Amino acid sequence: MCSPIGHGLAGIAVGLISRPGFKGGFSFSLYLYAFFSANVPDLDFLPGLLIGDINRWHHSYSHTLFAALLYTVLALLAARGFGIKKWRLVGWLSLIPYLSHLLLDYLSLDRGAPFGIPLLWPLSDDYFYSELLLFGAIDHGGFGATNTEALIDIFNYANLLVITRELLILGLLTGSIVTLKTIYSRSRPNQDQ
Repeated sequence: MCSPIGHGLAGIAVGLISRPGFKGGFSFSLYLYAFFSANVPDLDFLPGLLIGDINRWHHSYSHTLFAALLYTVLALLAARGFGIKKWRLVGWLSLIPYLSHLLLDYLSLDRGAPFGIPLLWPLSDDYFYSELLLFGAIDHGGFGATNTEALIDIFNYANLLVITRELLILGLLTGSIVTLKTIYSRSRPNQDQ
């Protein structure tokens, strides 16, 4: 599965290219929010961290279409509740980067059973993964690993290679999109963003 860096870059890229009518001019806070939204599914490690088994619920219910919709609805309600004028943009930058996370995990090597992600839960308990693997796996201890074992496992040469590949593929893609959107937005300064 991808690293937070890879997920975040993909979240920014798809957030930029997929918004209907978007002409560029993204603010840093929107980049940061897209990066965060793309990593929300992996916050499922937090409950495991509290009980000393960091991978206990990792790649489970938060890696579903249902969770993506739930996160988006909660973000929309929060945005409306706080009076954010661009609440639709908040919804968009909640859903699309979250879905990019699911896609990247679907296209990534998974070394631990159950293999893949439970994409259609609660409608199905099946796990899904692609035969076409574009990304490697980030080692973070196996199921049952203590927090210390998982932390030690994160800092290894294999993970550095996976992150380097993500930076090459997703970093170049995201950088190109940001550059093109910025150039385009400067050539049309009166467009609604």
